[in-house]
Amino acid sequence: ELPFVGSLDLDGLPITQKSDAFEMNHVREAYNNKKYERVINLSDKLIAEKNSAYFEEAKLYKLRAMDTLAWESGEESDIDKDEILELAQEWIEENPSSKHLPEVLMYISKTYYKLGHTGKGDEYSNILNEEFYDDKFNKLAQLHKADRVYQNRKRRAEALKIYKDVLYKTDDLMIASLAAAKITKRYLDMGKVDLAEDFYKKIVDANEPYLKENLKESYEFAKQFAKAEKYDIAIQIIGVLISSNSKNKHIDEMRKDIGYWYELSGNKDGAFGLYRQYLEDYPNGDYVGFVQSRLDKTLLDINEKNATKKMENIDNILAKYPNDPIYKKAL
Repeated sequence: ELPFVGSLDLDGLPITQKSDAFEMNHVREAYNNKKYERVINLSDKLIAEKNSAYFEEAKLYKLRAMDTLAWESGEESDIDKDEILELAQEWIEENPSSKHLPEVLMYISKTYYKLGHTGKGDEYSNILNEEFYDDKFNKLAQLHKADRVYQNRKRRAEALKIYKDVLYKTDDLMIASLAAAKITKRYLDMGKVDLAEDFYKKIVDANEPYLKENLKESYEFAKQFAKAEKYDIAIQIIGVLISSNSKNKHIDEMRKDIGYWYELSGNKDGAFGLYRQYLEDYPNGDYVGFVQSRLDKTLLDINEKNATKKMENIDNILAKYPNDPIYKKAL
């Protein structure tokens, strides 16, 4: 029989003190549930007990939560950015040989870049690149560096090179997808839609969960591709987003869009079916008027083999749209 080890510390070593284990579990659960304010509050309680066996782990979770709220939430944050730097540097002084060192170095580098302090950001990203080249947090730091470099119009080619180096030199699918998405955004900004499509298709084909996890970004890309008449990839993206089981506040609009993009791509039968399904699923939806209008207009283009039914469709359209260009088409 194997000996009982019990709780482990941040680096996987046994802990003899168990008094704060319950609280630390609450911190982890809150982080996994993306309740970052709660993570900070719970972590502060453990940090206040300097003799806690979970003192350093609580600090690390607080740092993770602060970084997310400051830079990744998509909302205005009152997180003190200087506190992120202070906490991270303090953590490194206390844990210079921890396996989590690359992660904390990345937070410092990222924060400096976000604040516009390129030199300081480079200082820490260079440490990562030299000492932890293959580590995923180094790759993330290089992406943040590329974001900063891209802001200088004269260095945009250099930024794209950094993005592509990360994309092609990482084995981490999430980081590769993040790099490809950043390249996509840059090429769309430049008006190079074909190149943008090539890079985003790498994500669509290999990592559908990334699209769902980054729904807002993915939907925006789909709309930009559709605007550029790249309907195939736009439809492919939105099809993944619609199939997501996660809460999707844009589902009504997406269901309207996919039908319209099918129609614009020339697939009138597909559009007709999607329009009908929308009206069945969303009888009080925000886009009922638009969808009903498009449905009526596709009636003239679908392959209706029943001659009587086809004449009924034409009669309905003539009555419904007497002043619309579709009237002449029906005649």
